[in-house]
Amino acid sequence: MTTSFDPKLTAVVFEPQRPQPEIDQFVERNALAAAKRYTIHKLDDLNSAIAEGRYSAVVFPAIGVAIRGIWDGDINFPQWRARSVAIHFVTPAPATADQYLALMAEEWREWNGTRHQRNAIAGAILSVFLLAAAFLINWFCATKH
Repeated sequence: MTTSFDPKLTAVVFEPQRPQPEIDQFVERNALAAAKRYTIHKLDDLNSAIAEGRYSAVVFPAIGVAIRGIWDGDINFPQWRARSVAIHFVTPAPATADQYLALMAEEWREWNGTRHQRNAIAGAILSVFLLAAAFLINWFCATKH
């Protein structure tokens, strides 16, 4: 079965930090050069565009990219389904349940590790701000006496 894409109604998601010849080949093969491209860091913008009805199809490099967008809260998948947005993966999805679960477990491990790193960095930054605030309060109170 061949899928036909309208470049005006199709969004293409890519990962800027990784070379993606498959995406480029897919775009060329399906005449999607005019399709709007979104990086994985702008999935919230894509989600807003879907909510506005600007796209009827989205092309992802792989299923893991879409799953991470859902887990991050950037993709409102129930809304996409309600709008009948066609989702296509350049890298084929796993063929068996075992392969699918292995992929999901790996994606979860990576996503969860990234989430823990983000939380640790945010905690460190917050700690620095709190120490600075405590220092300023202490200094301000000491200069008042």
